Amino acid sequence: MVEANIFDDDLLVIERTSDYADGHIVLAFVDGERLVRRFERREGRLFLCPANSRYAEIELDEEAQVFGRVVHSITHHLRIKQHLPSVS
Repeated sequence: MVEANIFDDDLLVIERTSDYADGHIVLAFVDGERLVRRFERREGRLFLCPANSRYAEIELDEEAQVFGRVVHSITHHLRIKQHLPSVS
């Protein structure tokens, strides 16, 4: 979720809810894997969309579980330097 300014090792505050809207960033469990993705509804289908071009979107099936939505992220700023371009 780098393009949403959420980085590896960030701390996330998750609101446990079943009320999700398009564009919410959610925590979901798919095939036993924990994922943070943007939630989208299209033509009656549900998708988890990454904010990182290295990953593909995932269509949700009945076995996937959306746990809650991300309401805050906390970044360790000493670690974030590795993700930012150098300043000249």
